[in-house]
Order: sequence, then structure tokens, then C-alpha cells
Amino acid sequence: MRMTRRLFLAAPALGILRAQEPVFSADSRVVTLLASVRDANGKLIPNLGKDDFELTDAGAPAEIRYFSQETDLPLTISLLIDTSKSQFAVIERERRGAYAFLDRILRPDRDVALVVSFDARVHILCRPTAALPELQKALSHAELPLNKKAAHKRPNAEPKKQDIAGGTKLQTAVKECSDRYMQKAAGRKAILLLTDGVDEGSRTTLDEAIEHAQHADTLVYSVLYADPRSHPAKPNPRARFPTAAARGRHILTELAGQTGGSLFIVGRDNPLEQILDEIQAELRTQYSIGFTPAAAGSGEYRKLTLKAKRPDLIVRAREGYYAR
Repeated sequence: MRMTRRLFLAAPALGILRAQEPVFSADSRVVTLLASVRDANGKLIPNLGKDDFELTDAGAPAEIRYFSQETDLPLTISLLIDTSKSQFAVIERERRGAYAFLDRILRPDRDVALVVSFDARVHILCRPTAALPELQKALSHAELPLNKKAAHKRPNAEPKKQDIAGGTKLQTAVKECSDRYMQKAAGRKAILLLTDGVDEGSRTTLDEAIEHAQHADTLVYSVLYADPRSHPAKPNPRARFPTAAARGRHILTELAGQTGGSLFIVGRDNPLEQILDEIQAELRTQYSIGFTPAAAGSGEYRKLTLKAKRPDLIVRAREGYYAR
């Protein structure tokens, strides 16, 4: 699959470093990236040091000047839940799994989360908070939207699938969340996206959604959770994506891959709860790495390559930035 290169902003050095880390001058710029490392079997490797990595900036070796293992930097998580018609059969399990995930991952003294649902509209259900009761209440309001006729006839009844309104503004939700909340947040930032990946009705393109997440320095963890009965349309073998499911998987692959996050697919042998535990483990075993570019830039793209010196280890991190 062709992966379009994306660009990243260098962040101001001050305000992201802990007191015991190197101090940079006020006019310097430090490029930061979060990395996770796994072995060939997919096992997370948590105990590496700065000297275990090699970093190149535009092909030239770069000195890693800021390094933190199992970082204590604050974490902001945006939980984006698909409440469109196609999620009718899985929405309740998503809500339960999401709350258990937040209950385990959030440290009340430094981490926050927000909850957003999306269907034909984007709904901000809870702004950033560390209060679990508020987050639980917000998740209970992540509801499948009734169309106007059904809402009028059955205002207090449980929804039926045929009564649910259409529309899935997934890409718009990623863009708005990145701009309104993640751009302003400090420390580590991640979007957890629970959806089948199908977008219907967004004016935001996939490229725009990716770009806005990148500019907010935010990882996207895509969790593809689909009811196979939701998209029964006959495949079109001549199309780039012959089915809606294939299109959804492409969107989620791009969002995760281009931001340095990961794609997970819920299945019989890979249940949602297991996936959320794996994401939690990855967020707790990240490496925060920073360096100062050797030369100033004027906005051009520079490619970054971060590798482990051990050849059997696989590093996942973003791959470039804007040189400012």
C-alpha cells in the first residue's frame, strides 16, 4: 500500500522537558518523537537506554539530547467512538471496554481524557478531565442517533437499527479533536479511535485529518471494530476499495501509520479487551526522544529515521518534521 509522506512540526524546547533533563536555550528548537519498540514476536521492549538507538536527520547522524524511558510526561487521551448505524451491534461493548481502559490508564495527578462521539455530527461529550465519573457519564451518552421520524414516534424507546440516522464523520472528528484539544495539550497525546473506519459525509479529507493530527503531535491508535453484517453491499472488483470494509481498513491504516500509532483489528482471537490492554501497555512503555537540528530551516521537510542498534528490534515512530 502506498503511504504518502507526512510532515511534522518541531516543538518549542521549553515546556516539554523535565528538570533533570538537558536545558536548551530559549531560541533553540527541539524535535521530539515518541517511540515504541517490539521484538520480532511483537513483544514490547521496555528497558532500552539512549545509547541503544540511532537517529538520523535528513540522512545525517543526530545526537539524542533528550531521552526518557517509561516517560512521566502527562498523557492526554481523546476517546473517539463511532455511533453511526454500522456500530449498532457493538456500541455497548465499546462503551464498557473504553471505560475500563480509562480506569486503568489514567493517573489522576497528571493525565486527562476527553470523550467524543461521531455519526452524522461530531459530539463533544466530555472535555478534558481526570474525573472518572464524568468520563463514565459521557460514555453513557455515546448513543446511536434516531432519525427524526423515529425520534418523534418512539422518543424513549430502545433504538432499532432501521430507525438510526445515517452519516459517519470520522475524518471530521479527528480533525476537530486535534485542533480544539490536542493542539493545546502538553506532554504525550493520543487519539483512541473505535470504529469500523468507514467515513460517510465528512467534508474533511483523509489527508487533512492526518495532517491536523500530525500538527497536534498526536498518535492515532485505530481500533477496527466492525459488524460484518453492516456493509453487505456487493463488492466492486474494479474499484480501488471493492467494499466499504476495505475502504474503512485503509482509512484506519493511514491514520495510524502516518501519525506513528498502531492499527488493531477486533476479531474472535483478538477481542476488544485484549487490544485495549495492549494499547495501555504500549502507552506505558514508550520512549520520549528529542534532538536539536544541526541547522535552521525555512519550513522544508526533513526525514527522520530512528532505529534500534539491535537488528532484531522494530521501532515505530514518526518519520519526519518541518524544519523551522
